[in-house]
Amino acid sequence: MRKIILSGILVGIVALTGCMQDMQSLEKGNPSARHKVLVAGASSEFKNQVITKVLEALQKEDCYIKIISPDQLAAEKTTGFNAILLITPMMAGQLDGRIVKFIAGDPANPRVIVFCTSGDENHPPTDRIRSAIGKADAVTSASIASRTDERVREITDLIKKRW
Repeated sequence: MRKIILSGILVGIVALTGCMQDMQSLEKGNPSARHKVLVAGASSEFKNQVITKVLEALQKEDCYIKIISPDQLAAEKTTGFNAILLITPMMAGQLDGRIVKFIAGDPANPRVIVFCTSGDENHPPTDRIRSAIGKADAVTSASIASRTDERVREITDLIKKRW
């Protein structure tokens, strides 16, 4: 019986992580712009709404924005970016392992901002998640459409503080 339960949990975790889609690669603005922002993370309707509005707000500035998959983080030269925005869901009490690995490589990186989402507001970040985020600034949110503008302001302000 115990093996069946453990197998069910494992299948559930695999199904959840297998359904997660990464953001589509995109570049906006002039690569020689004074301000540069790297964005990497998972995609969802809520995350896409927030990021689209963040991009719109930042396009009013002299800004270059590059969006990549978390799989590309290890190979990406991040030193030229003023801000690095990492977007991850909180699932089963954990963040996307690729995001955690990137943060662990430089846990005190002052350019990193983490945007964590959950399915509902009854699941705040666990100690394990807080530990994985380290010293990075973080914005957490339930995926609720009415909170989009508030999250956009928070994220945009954190990015601009790094300029």
